[in-house]
Amino acid sequence: MADPEITTLLARTHPDPSRRGRRCPDEARLVAWAAGKLAGSDREAFESHLAGCDFCLGQAGFLARADALGEPPAVPTPLLEAARVGRSEGPSRIRRYAVPAAAAAGLAASLFVIAAIWIRSAEPRPEVAAAPSIEPYPYEAVVLRGAEEPPANRFGEAMSLYQARDWSGAAAALAVVAREQPDRAQVRFYLGVSLLLAGRSQEAMNALERAALLDEGYREDALRYLALARARRDSPPPAEREGGRAD
Repeated sequence: MADPEITTLLARTHPDPSRRGRRCPDEARLVAWAAGKLAGSDREAFESHLAGCDFCLGQAGFLARADALGEPPAVPTPLLEAARVGRSEGPSRIRRYAVPAAAAAGLAASLFVIAAIWIRSAEPRPEVAAAPSIEPYPYEAVVLRGAEEPPANRFGEAMSLYQARDWSGAAAALAVVAREQPDRAQVRFYLGVSLLLAGRSQEAMNALERAALLDEGYREDALRYLALARARRDSPPPAEREGGRAD
């Protein structure tokens, strides 16, 4: 599914993703999350909001890409002076610097990136802090009386690999079950989570999008992991950038 279609899916709950909503966190909280400084319930609440807000998801992607680019070029001193002075010195001062609207917008973006990088560099942090940490979704097998049909057996075997944290093995086994039961949201959901944990973000997005469309019961969690997959795709950990295998 293309990115515009993902935006349409998210807009079912938030019909105007182009504007900041009243419940959207401020830039400082967004930067703190991207820097890995939110933990516990604060992080869970933020990521839950992120999964359903395309505006904040776009801001998170911007920060991830900015971090990947590294230190931005120095902002010219006249531009910094113009931003500091603002309107206090009148139109003649502003005309003297001749800052067009496009340059002013670029300055604002540069200052935002500088603030983000400064906050991230204030304290030591792990190399992979730019990529959000991902926890596996819990699963408990339901034991039924009587013999199970072969597809059910295969799903149970796949989920045994999932519970053993063999993400690649679980993804391969669940892909087989998904071909046999293409409209079963549970299979698509755990397939997406397994692919994401195995470091295959784009494939995970495809499975999670399908799960969100198939069953409302899985939609909220599927969208949350979809947001994490998009962030991981845009800013993968070093092991994935080097072609390594995620555990």
